[in-house]
This record gives sequence, C-alpha cells and structure tokens, in this order.
Amino acid sequence: MSFDPDEVQKRVGEIEKSQAEQELVKTIKLSRRQIWVVVLLALLIPFTTYLYTRRWNNLLIFLTVLGLCGLIFGTGARSFEESFQRGMWIGSIVGTPYAAVDNALAIRKARSKVKKL
Repeated sequence: MSFDPDEVQKRVGEIEKSQAEQELVKTIKLSRRQIWVVVLLALLIPFTTYLYTRRWNNLLIFLTVLGLCGLIFGTGARSFEESFQRGMWIGSIVGTPYAAVDNALAIRKARSKVKKL
C-alpha cells in the first residue's frame, strides 16, 4: 500500500482546518458567557464556574489543587472530620476568588479574540 504525498498533505490540511474551526466555535461560545454569572457561581459553589464556562481541563486542575491544599492543611488534624473541615475551609478561601478570576479572565480573553475577527 503506497500513499500519495499530496493526498496525505491535503488530508492533514483538512484536519488542521477542522481543528481550528472547532477552537473558534469554542472561543465564540465562551465569549457569550456572562462574567456576573461566574462571580455569582463562585460565591455559591466555586467549581460550578468551570461547568458554566465548559473548561474541563481547568476544572480538573482546580479540583486537583484544592484536593492537594486540603491534604496539606488537613494532615495535622486529630480526626477525619477536623481534617475535612480544614480542607473545606482552605478550599472556600482559596477556591472562590481563584475560580471567579480565572473564568472571568478566560471570558474576557475570548471576547477580545472574537472582536479581532
């Protein structure tokens, strides 16, 4: 079986174009999200801001960092309940502003990209 180099190059170009179009659609959808909703969600349940903006990789990073913070600050506790309370406390102090700012900046960046189009 032999491959025609021109045909392979054409197919690679089509795939790259398709990926660029998908990224553009994702950016446009993100630019339509409202920053005030992100702030409100962050005040209620911080990780929901990532669900609202559909930024799945960032959600995974956010939850991992919060879990590590909870693990680090909860290690000196006498019981599981105390450890859990410490982890939740640090998560609410760190997570709320981080989730709001991170997602608001992502929306702002997406809006500026859309304006340049």
